[in-house]
Amino acid sequence: MMGRPDSAVPDYSRAIELKPGQAIWHCERGISLKELGKNNEAMEDYNKSIELNPMSSTPYVNRGIIYSEKDQLDKALSDFNRAIELAPSAANSYYNRAIVYHKKGETATAIADFTKAIELKPNYARAIMGRGSIYRSTKEFDKALSDFNSALDLNPQDPAGYAERAQTYFLKGEYKKAWDDVHKAQGMGLQFNSEFIKGLKDSSGSEL
Repeated sequence: MMGRPDSAVPDYSRAIELKPGQAIWHCERGISLKELGKNNEAMEDYNKSIELNPMSSTPYVNRGIIYSEKDQLDKALSDFNRAIELAPSAANSYYNRAIVYHKKGETATAIADFTKAIELKPNYARAIMGRGSIYRSTKEFDKALSDFNSALDLNPQDPAGYAERAQTYFLKGEYKKAWDDVHKAQGMGLQFNSEFIKGLKDSSGSEL
């Protein structure tokens, strides 16, 4: 990466002009364009990077993320599958594929991919959080809490972790613990959905 995305893009463009056959520069420029919110231009660079070097997994992952964000899930899945074929030890490919499977409603497969990502990268807090969120949605609250606890052990300054755990405690009826996590997250600047706070107040009888 050549620094800030807005300044990196022209640097990568110059590199491409000097060596137009280098796939890496198209991929890197695509990453910067994505960070600037220019997804269509980023997609063009990822396509070009794949054309120049179809054996690199990175542009497949990056293109798959854009497809996933656009809810073009079959295209995203195809890209993540290809990335995993090329680099089967890359945890982020399984993480991103898990998100797609979750969007498609394939819960068990999503959990399996999150678990694989965690096996490959045990400190992958985002994957642990993702799996915990699915466990909560399937009412496996103890498994969800175990994951959120693990994620918070890895990153105790992440307000989202406390928010996720607060919602799980709420669903378990452990309102005091839910309030404790709400207050921690709020102290870090996170704003909760007003309906969740109202539901917690109504269920607990007060703000504990």
